[in-house]
Amino acid sequence: FIRSLQLFRKTSDVVEAVARRLRDPEPEVRSAAASFFSSRQNIMNLFAPPPGGPQEDSIEDDLVRLLDDPDGWVRQSAIQAVEHQRCRKAVPVLLRMLEERAHIQNHPHIAWALAEIADPRAIPAVLAYSRRDGSYLDLWKFGADLLAPLMDTAESGSFDRAHEIMRMEKVRGIEPAPADLQRLLGWSRSEDAERRRSAFWMLARIAGEAARSRAIDGLRHPDPWIRRNVVWPLREAGLATLDDLARLLDEADEIASVTIRQFDAPERPLLARLTALALDPKRGNEVRTQALVKLHQLDATQAGSVAEQIAGG
Repeated sequence: FIRSLQLFRKTSDVVEAVARRLRDPEPEVRSAAASFFSSRQNIMNLFAPPPGGPQEDSIEDDLVRLLDDPDGWVRQSAIQAVEHQRCRKAVPVLLRMLEERAHIQNHPHIAWALAEIADPRAIPAVLAYSRRDGSYLDLWKFGADLLAPLMDTAESGSFDRAHEIMRMEKVRGIEPAPADLQRLLGWSRSEDAERRRSAFWMLARIAGEAARSRAIDGLRHPDPWIRRNVVWPLREAGLATLDDLARLLDEADEIASVTIRQFDAPERPLLARLTALALDPKRGNEVRTQALVKLHQLDATQAGSVAEQIAGG
């Protein structure tokens, strides 16, 4: 019966009816009721008593209670439910379960639930689990709160994937705390190559004038990895000029290839540079092809002429 209710629109009446089954004496019923709340829609809000009312948060409380249910299927359904409903009340219980061997078969699901709920209290435990298990959890759901603990683990050398996690596009737009930003700026001047690279990657993508100001320096950094990985987010933010792009076209193919994709203005000097790249036999086929494709996007007539020259040998 409860599973059939999944087919219906989740009104407050339906939610209330299922919520009562969270306390059913039969484990199969409790499990099915908890599974009902494993919807990405925050359906608990459809059954919210008036503020201060005697039943306030009763569904949330019942789901948390089911995390310690004697039946394994009920516990699994409850883990999924508190994850999908982003139930912060469940965090202390989930953290305890993540440390208990009795729940070891559910540890992956518990870690995913904690990452999805994204309560800062869970960061140390989730990082430790990811480090221990090698799991690719969506850690950046914790937002800027993740940065300091992640930098700590990178500096300790205890987590090989710390720099990999820092170099994800999901860091875009986060606003680090002032102390964390200063630490990143310090990393950008570190003698450790991995720290420098992670710092410039993040500085080019996170929010804040100070971060972007330092990231612009990466366009002329002696490390080609840094030049290649800051050019496109800075261009997207309007901070890499056409002169910057033109200069980077003289770089090795791997940098020129990324740079070509950032051209968005049919200005004659840039068209001339793209033409020269497409016709240069010393360049790799990928760069020459990208130059011709971009040239076609900006000036189809010029691209047609270049294509004829290439075909003519």
